[in-house]
Amino acid sequence: YAAVFYGVFSWRRDGATGFFPIHLCNVCRENTPPGASMSNSVLSPRSPKYSVIIPTHDRAETLAGSLRSLDQISRRPDTEILVVDNASRDATAAVVDGCAVANVRYHRYDTLCSMYENHRRGVRHSRGDYVVFLHSDDSLPDDFLDRIDATLRRRDDQRVDIVADLNAYWNNPEVLSSVAHGDEFVRRANWAAALLIYNGCSPSGTVYRRGAFEDYGSFHPDCIVADTLLMIRWTTSGATIVDCAQRTPVWRVGEVSLSNQSSYQRGIHRSFEIRFKTAAEAVGLDGLRDGVMRLWPRVSMDRQLEFLYRCHVVGWRRLARQLWQSSEHRYQYLKTRKFYDQVLGSRYGPDVYHRFRPWLSRLVKV
Repeated sequence: YAAVFYGVFSWRRDGATGFFPIHLCNVCRENTPPGASMSNSVLSPRSPKYSVIIPTHDRAETLAGSLRSLDQISRRPDTEILVVDNASRDATAAVVDGCAVANVRYHRYDTLCSMYENHRRGVRHSRGDYVVFLHSDDSLPDDFLDRIDATLRRRDDQRVDIVADLNAYWNNPEVLSSVAHGDEFVRRANWAAALLIYNGCSPSGTVYRRGAFEDYGSFHPDCIVADTLLMIRWTTSGATIVDCAQRTPVWRVGEVSLSNQSSYQRGIHRSFEIRFKTAAEAVGLDGLRDGVMRLWPRVSMDRQLEFLYRCHVVGWRRLARQLWQSSEHRYQYLKTRKFYDQVLGSRYGPDVYHRFRPWLSRLVKV
């Protein structure tokens, strides 16, 4: 009788998909449409080392290329691939079902959520020790995980929370090598300052230790710069971040990337305030200022101008004035169009500045 009781009440009817065990519906087939693929490795008792997560929404055209780039990686016995569909209305399910890549699990949600909430869904479904995000308009090199393995081996089994190709985003090895100098508080302040100056790095192509999401927190579900906020919170709370140079960049600049960038630009001022506030709360105002001042001489002039603009936008004019006075390039700023387009306008008022902008632009030849 006990067996019959368990057999009846541990199954449920899930719409048109038929009868499935309750635990299988919740874990592997949540809102999955008929015909979507699900690997048998889902039920394997052995957890993989890597979970490659592709969060997507209405990206069927570019998703096919992202999946093709995982052909070699999917053959690794220690790797699983998850596609987390955020209520797509296009042919995303058909693309996943028709792809030739092995070991792919597909999860479709009928409820539309924010981009980073979909990232959080992927983390909940993953089983690997490390999580690798791949945005559906990007691609991973064939030797991507081989380089990650080599990086982890060099750490002599020490705990690594984030592995990222930071130099590809920052393009400044001097800053990257200097953030680890000093005592623990100084290092945390340096990381907060560096991530604030360089905007962190995209989750696409970045490796996260899955347990660190429980230790330090996950992505903010309703913030467009949740990736930068997460890295600031993690590194200032003791997380270990390691640089790993890849053979080719993960990002593919296309129409999708440009559309994402345009939507980001619309809320850019608000994102400045959130990032500055998060960094200041993590290490304190004085600690953040000291960290920025330590790294400032190694920051390129173009990046210095961009950060000065952000300081004026969020009202940190005292810090901007200190950085201006300590900069060796401050007189070279006057020769760049970016100084007149951003820094001067935000410093002396947009209304007055934009009235004289055409006249000032004719005086500057770049």
